[in-house]
Parts: sequence; C-alpha cells; structure tokens
Amino acid sequence: MKIWKFTICTLCLLAVVRLYGDTAIPDFSGMGSGLPEVVSVIKKLCGGQPSFSANATVELTDTDSTNTTMRVPSVLTFSGNDMRWDWDVGQMTGSIMPPEISKALKNAKLDKINFISRFDEKASYVVFPGVCAYVRNLIPDSEISRILQKADTVQLKSEVMGKEIVDGYSCTKTRITIPEEAKFHESATVWSAPELTNRPVKLELDIPDGTLIFHFRNVTFDTPPAGIFDTATNFICKADAKDILDVAAQQLEPREPELTGKIASYGIVLPGKMTTVDAPTDPTGKHSFQKSHTTTPKVVTNRIPAKLGVAFGCLWEISGQPDDVYQADIETVWKYPTMVKMDGSISKGFSYDYGKGHAIAGVKRWDGYVFEKEFELVPGEWTFELKANGKTIATQNFVVYLE
Repeated sequence: MKIWKFTICTLCLLAVVRLYGDTAIPDFSGMGSGLPEVVSVIKKLCGGQPSFSANATVELTDTDSTNTTMRVPSVLTFSGNDMRWDWDVGQMTGSIMPPEISKALKNAKLDKINFISRFDEKASYVVFPGVCAYVRNLIPDSEISRILQKADTVQLKSEVMGKEIVDGYSCTKTRITIPEEAKFHESATVWSAPELTNRPVKLELDIPDGTLIFHFRNVTFDTPPAGIFDTATNFICKADAKDILDVAAQQLEPREPELTGKIASYGIVLPGKMTTVDAPTDPTGKHSFQKSHTTTPKVVTNRIPAKLGVAFGCLWEISGQPDDVYQADIETVWKYPTMVKMDGSISKGFSYDYGKGHAIAGVKRWDGYVFEKEFELVPGEWTFELKANGKTIATQNFVVYLE
C-alpha cells in the first residue's frame, strides 16, 4: 500500500510545484512497480476468476486509528495476467488529499490515473490520460516468475463468520488467512452476495499500513474489451514522474486568478490634497483623487448632496494571492444619470484604468468623486464599480440629491 500513497504524494507535488512555485521533487521512477503483486493477491481473494471487472471504492485506514487516510473511486479490471486500475484522484478524500491539492491536480489535468501491468510486456505503467503521457516501469523476469509461482502455490485458509447486510445485500462473511510468504499477509475478510452468484461486495485486506477496504459494484466476470490493457500509441512515454510535470506544464491552461473585492467603507470626505491626471472619459477631462491610502469618510452615508466641493467615494480592498493582486489590471467605473457637459455632449459615466501594480492584497485604497463643475450636479442614482482583470468584484450605490 505504501507505493500507492507514494504515487498520490508524487501527484500532489507535481501539481503544487506547477501552480505555486519551485519545490524539490525526489526520484519516483519506481512508482507503480509493486502493482502486479497487489493484483495477484486480490485475484486470489476473488475466487481465482480468469477475468474480473468492477467499480471499486477504495478506502485506507491507518493502523493506529480508524481515521480514513484516503477514499477514492476506481475501476478495477484484470484478465489472465493483465491488470488495469483506473483512479479518479480528483474525487479522492481523506487526510492525504486536502481540497486545495485536489483542485490543483484538476487544474494540471493530473486527476485521472490508470495503473496497468502487463506480464507479456514485462512492464507496468502509470498513465496520465489528461496529459497523454505515462511512466513505464520494467518488471524483471525473476519478479514475474516469483509472482506467478506464488499465485499458483499459495493456499488460503477460509472460515465462514456468518451473515451480514453490506451495501443492501445479504452477504456471507468469510475470514481468510493469508500465508506470510504472500507478502501482503496476515488476513482478509470477504463479503460475497449469493443473489449476485457469490460475487464479492466488500473486501478488507489487513496490510502493514492499516486496513485496505474495497466496496465493489457492477461486478462481472466477463472478458474485458480488447485493447483495455494497452497504452495509447499517441501518448508520450517518460522516464519518471518528474518528467510528467514538464508535459503538464506545456499543456496547462493559464490559471485564472481568484480575486475578491469589498467596499470597506463609503461616504463623504473632507477634500484633501488632490492629484489630478488626464482622463478623457471623465466629464471634466481630468480625474482628481486623493492619494492617501488612509482616507476615511467623515460621514458614512450613501446620500450625497449635489454641491460644489463635495467629495465622496469608497474605501475598497482586494483579497487573493499577493502576486495575483499586484499583477491585476485595476479599473474603477462611475455610472450616473445623464449629464450634459459644457460642450453639449452627453455623459452617463466614465472609467479610469489604473493598470497593474496599483493594488496590494489586504491594503485599503480610496477612490472618489469631487463635484467641481455645475453640470456635474446631477441628482439620482450613482454607482461605483471596482474591476480586476475586467471582472466587477465590488460595487457601491449612492443617491445624489438637490438640497
């Protein structure tokens, strides 16, 4: 079981490194090489059927507790000495798979894994279909001979423990003792359903790490479709898991920064020292604002008197990854009722593009409006919008009224 844990930890490292920076990755070239022996034991426990296929939810609990280390949906298929095990790692839960890691794996398209072993090719494969690549592990002839001999000679001792209802089926519970020379030794318990022609419904393996539990559904002993144990001819073969990272990086779509904004405060302020910049879309052709990041409203209100010299606005804040916030394109938008400017043209709003480097995660900034011209004194609803990378992340409404 350790090798499966190793595989998942590898994938977590791959995704995190790709999305969140540089991390040293150890050599995982042996990943998946222990799978043939695992399936030989499962095959023996399932009655020695020549072919087997089922949906299998796999759980692992630790030896020193009943906590679930992992729970993952899978599809298990074997025929003869060929085996395939498909894992949906994106749906994995448990202590080894925090939600943020699961999300990173999905973003990197590493959330689906196919484990395949082929004795005729003397190899096992760990396939990542999302990135069309796989790792190939050679199986020595001596290892193949040992596993096949073990599968033929190991004798399991069984004892019927009674009847139990499992997953809605009345099952025969059988305790099986596995000889020590089988490596995955000690014992196992199988629940088989007579109404399903004694197909297994649940299997528990006692292993050195803890308990490995399988819940089987849609069990069939039919010969699987041709080609199911083949690797796609157009997939790229890599030496080890570290190389899969390069393949995933080349195919990874740009990550959409997750930014949220909020209006920390709003209202009327005392006009302070103003900075004026050219703003062609502003009704006056200029945009005046207070540079102080500590500007706070003197009066917290959304009702603004239409008087020259009145300054009002919002104290806004953006949250997210610090680099994402700093690199975000920041734009503020003001919308208001129809305004007739001095040249007779019409204005219903304007925007100002601050560009990148204007926002810092967790730091509040002020953006406001100052009534400087008579034609700006337009009563009605005014709206402030804060945009990051073209997406509105915060809004604040004001009502301008004539005294």
